[in-house]
Amino acid sequence: MADKKPIKATYSGTDTNGLAEFVAADTIGVADGGTGLTTVATSNLLTGNGASALSAEANLTFDGTTLNVVGNAGVGIARTDGTLHVQTASSGSGATPSTSADDLVIENDGYTGMTILSPNDGYGQIYFGDVGANQQGRIQYDHGTDSLNFATAATERMRITSAGYLGIGWTPTYKLDVLNNQASAYGARIRNDGNNNNRWGVAVQCGTDAGSGTNLAIEFYDGDGSLQGGISFTSGTVTYGAFTANHDAELPEADSDGYEYGTLVETTEIFYQKNSSGDDFERGIRYKARKSSSANSKALLGAYAGKYESGGLVISEAVEAAEAVLYVDGDELPEGKSIGDVKTPAVEAADAVYSETKENLHQIYVLGDGHVLCNNSEGNIEVGDGITSSTTDGIGCKATVSGLIIAIAQQDITFTGSETKLVPVQYGLQQWVNLSAIDELTARITALESA
Repeated sequence: MADKKPIKATYSGTDTNGLAEFVAADTIGVADGGTGLTTVATSNLLTGNGASALSAEANLTFDGTTLNVVGNAGVGIARTDGTLHVQTASSGSGATPSTSADDLVIENDGYTGMTILSPNDGYGQIYFGDVGANQQGRIQYDHGTDSLNFATAATERMRITSAGYLGIGWTPTYKLDVLNNQASAYGARIRNDGNNNNRWGVAVQCGTDAGSGTNLAIEFYDGDGSLQGGISFTSGTVTYGAFTANHDAELPEADSDGYEYGTLVETTEIFYQKNSSGDDFERGIRYKARKSSSANSKALLGAYAGKYESGGLVISEAVEAAEAVLYVDGDELPEGKSIGDVKTPAVEAADAVYSETKENLHQIYVLGDGHVLCNNSEGNIEVGDGITSSTTDGIGCKATVSGLIIAIAQQDITFTGSETKLVPVQYGLQQWVNLSAIDELTARITALESA
């Protein structure tokens, strides 16, 4: 049969020219007419081209099982932008996909999208893979719990529950629930940064329109979940619950054993703690401080709280941060080290950074509730008085002139002599204005004007 032409189609008219025949193995040719198409390769699909009746499409093939679109052929209505372009209707003149994301283009003149259908207990998901992992990133909808999950580096990072709760780092139990487990780093940060005025940070709205009842705006908890303090308000009155915030500081070598509790200190230097690579730790500000050394000091920092023990919390967190640095692809591996090993030199370097300060690391209260050692150099102290530094090193007193204060007195204190007393205060460095002095000056001006 190889030398024969087994198929030759004709029609019953007067023209006896053949239409098509096998001209070679797996090849159909136009036998007695047509000028465009002479052969059709295996699996090529035929289309009409108008001039010669038929064309073989090299970029559009079907082998009986798979339909292939080869190259940048485009699928849709008169579209060639995109490897696969599904167009229901034009989205508008000039609308074209980005060349960096045109492998699949879906286009319409109204609502446009795609649907992933899954059973009630199944998952609808999109995976992002690379040469190392086929599930490095993931967007997944869990129909069993009606939750939407997002993963990076093959680990779930964020979840939205069926109730609309957003959890970052774990499954949420509140509208916004964030969990962070990282030393020397904030759990969250909000920035409204720019080189102009009138920038706002965070607004908290809660309670009734009249603000009646007890409305908790902010609460503070320690690591085991114990309530340490908070901010609440009732009918326009804001109340600060008992809590205290602090700075870490180094003292002069001669004072490295520490000061008496409540001693006023002022800043002498501010610097950043460094890791082994010379980079700043996030939240790495460290202070050098000393006893306040003049009246109404402009460098007030806070009140002395106590000394950290060697290898205490701050030190261990810093070393933990260094220990978390691992060797990764691209690092120069020392002998005996592999990808994923701890960078031991980083740990040693971090330890060296703190070697000079482990025995001289102190806690300075700067915000919240506590005490300040005061004398009577400016008289007895009443509730609401500002506390500033006196002429005695490290000892506070009642503020009598406008300037910086470190705290507001929370109790009346009467002195019987030159002794010092611990005054209960609300810490908070601020610019204080002596209203009584202003009132006195106003009265004098009024009197002079009258005269």
